Amino acid sequence: MRALIAMMKHETNTFSPIVTDLARFEAWGLHFGEAARRAYAGTAMPMGAYMELAEAAGADIVTPVAAEAMPSGPVAVDAYERLAEAICDAVRDGCDVALLDLHGAMVAEHTMDGEGTLLERMRAIDPDLPIAVTLDLHCNLTEKMVTNCTALIGYKTYPHTDMYAVGKQIGQVVFDSIAGRVTPTMAWGNVPLLSQTLCQGTDDEPMKGLIAACRDCEAQAGVLAATVFGGFALADMPESGNSAIVVSDGDADLARDCRDRLLAQAWAQRAAFVYQHRPLGDTVAGRQGDHRRAGRAAQSRRQLRLRRYTGCNGGNRRGDRAGARRRRRRRGLGSGRGAGNAGRRHRRGRDPQFGRQDRHAVH
Repeated sequence: MRALIAMMKHETNTFSPIVTDLARFEAWGLHFGEAARRAYAGTAMPMGAYMELAEAAGADIVTPVAAEAMPSGPVAVDAYERLAEAICDAVRDGCDVALLDLHGAMVAEHTMDGEGTLLERMRAIDPDLPIAVTLDLHCNLTEKMVTNCTALIGYKTYPHTDMYAVGKQIGQVVFDSIAGRVTPTMAWGNVPLLSQTLCQGTDDEPMKGLIAACRDCEAQAGVLAATVFGGFALADMPESGNSAIVVSDGDADLARDCRDRLLAQAWAQRAAFVYQHRPLGDTVAGRQGDHRRAGRAAQSRRQLRLRRYTGCNGGNRRGDRAGARRRRRRRGLGSGRGAGNAGRRHRRGRDPQFGRQDRHAVH
C-alpha cells in the first residue's frame, strides 16, 4: 500500500491587500518531499497522526508537500498551482490512499474553492481513490469538497488543540473503509449565517453547546464523525458561513438526522454568533476597576489578555493596530507586541496548542 500524505492550508481574507504568494508560504512553512515528512513526523498535527496510521498499516509513505501560510489575501495562481500540482503529480504516480490536512477557507485568484478544486482534480485522476480530509473549524464547507472525498472532519476546538485527534479519527475511518469494515456515508448542509469568529470559541456558547451536540452524535451507534463549522466570513465566497457534516457507517438517514439537528441548533442560536463590540478603552478601564474593587490596586502587575480580531496574528486583515497601541500606552499597558514565540513553535508543528493573544500589564 502507498499512502499519500500532504498539507495545503491557507485561511484567506479576500478583503486583505496582502498578496499570498509562494514566498508567504515559505515564510511560515513550506516543505516538499522528504522534508515535509521530517517536518511533521511525530507532531501533534494531522500529518503526524496520518503518518502513524500509515506506518501501522505497513504502508509506504509519500509526502509531496506540506504548506501553510499566515492568513492574508487570495492565493496567487502560481503559488496555488505549485502546491496543488505537487499533490496531483503524486496521485498520477499511483497511490492507494490520500490523507490530506486542508483548511477549508482557501480562496485563490482563479478559484473561490481552493480545497474543492484540489480534491476535484485528484478524483479526476483517480476516481476511486480513498481520500481522508481534516479541515479547520473556520472552514466554509462546499459541495465540491464533500463529493470529492471519502470522509471529512473538522476540528472541535478553538483555539485548535485537537488537530492530531481529528486527523487520527478520520484517517482511521478511511483505513477501515479500505479494509471493508465500514462504509463512510456523508450528509452535510449549511445555514445562511455569517458568524463572527470571536463568537466561535469552543469554551463558550454558542459553540460549546454545538460541540457537545457533535459528541452526542458521535456517541450514537453507526456515527463515525460529526462536525460543526463556524465558517470564516472574511473569505467572501458563496458558501461562507456555518455548516455541519456527519459521517455514518452506511446509514444515510442517520447521517441526515444528525446533520439536521446540528444545523437547527446553530440556527436557533444565530443571535449569539453576533459579536457585541466593546471599545478597547472601556475594556481596559473595566479591568482596572475590577482590580481596585478586589483590593489589589496596591499589588504590582496584573495581566489583561486582549484577543486580536479573528484570532489571527499574521496580517490577515488591515486593522487599527497603531491606534490600539496608542490607547494601550496612554493607560500604561506598553506596545502590545506579544505571542510571537507561540506562533513560531506552531509554525514548526511542535506546539499547536496555543491561543493567539496579547498579554499586557494592568495596574
